[in-house]
Amino acid sequence: MSKLKLMRLAKPLTEHDIENFDNQFGIRMPADLRRHYLQWNGGFPDCFKMCYIPKGVDPCDANGVTLNGFYPIKYPSTAEGSMLEENYIDYTDTQSLFGKTAYIPFAFDVSGYPLLMKFKDCAIYLLNRDVVDDDGHEVIEFVAPSLQEFIDGLIPGDEFEDLISDC
Repeated sequence: MSKLKLMRLAKPLTEHDIENFDNQFGIRMPADLRRHYLQWNGGFPDCFKMCYIPKGVDPCDANGVTLNGFYPIKYPSTAEGSMLEENYIDYTDTQSLFGKTAYIPFAFDVSGYPLLMKFKDCAIYLLNRDVVDDDGHEVIEFVAPSLQEFIDGLIPGDEFEDLISDC
């Protein structure tokens, strides 16, 4: 079970706020992500970072994916923080990294790289900006089969470091 505790949340959203977001981008936010945003709009873990350990995987074999925060919608979490809307536009329109109906960037890792939910299967991915494919495109890597499994696999970074100290 996840130890995820979020702080510095943005103002809560209503169902109407999410419908406006959907209409703005011509999409339908996946149900799991919709429920998450109705409960927590943005926010940061109560520790520096959280590390993801896939279910049934030894921490020493974990993929190293971290969570540093969730992008808020409509209302900023912090004065200097970015919101989901501007990141969605940046990744889909400005940088053309993926299509508007392919992924939705909902969170970011410790390097600031976006965590994405794929519209088609609601699985979680990471846009790994450190790795490029043979065509020079940044790689989108699979992380978890669902938002809930991703959240359930998160542990505080210091606990993760303790677990892998003997690897």
